[in-house]
Amino acid sequence: MKKKLSPEEFLPLLKEITENSGIFPLTVTGTSMTPTLYSNRDTVNLVSPKTKTPQKYDIVLFVRNDGKPVLHRIIKKLPDNQFLINGDSQTWTEIISSSQIIAVTQSFTRNHKMIFCNSFKFRLYSRTWCFFRPLRPLFFRVSYHAKRKSERSEP
Repeated sequence: MKKKLSPEEFLPLLKEITENSGIFPLTVTGTSMTPTLYSNRDTVNLVSPKTKTPQKYDIVLFVRNDGKPVLHRIIKKLPDNQFLINGDSQTWTEIISSSQIIAVTQSFTRNHKMIFCNSFKFRLYSRTWCFFRPLRPLFFRVSYHAKRKSERSEP
């Protein structure tokens, strides 16, 4: 059984493991990275930003100014070592500095299958999803209404 750790417990452990060239598996919680990552189903494998330099389209774990760790995607590199980031199920963005990034997703596990973030298929998916970011509100609205309609039509 997996133990759920608080950020105060897992952040120092994550830093120690990744700083020593290790990989830190972390079960995703929350919905901000849906449809790419699903809460309590997918596990991301994190490495140090020194091991894998954060790039556009990477999924990174960063710490907000309030101390909360968040897993989001880089959608643009900005001047002064800053990044524009966004959760895959969100329409808004935020700017973070590179010093806030504590880990980069190397791969993730879904249904016992390892998906590498540097694979051609996943990079294509990431670029496509980011390209259509302005259309996400429409996509989410259509998806929501289709789901509601199918639920009402079930006996």
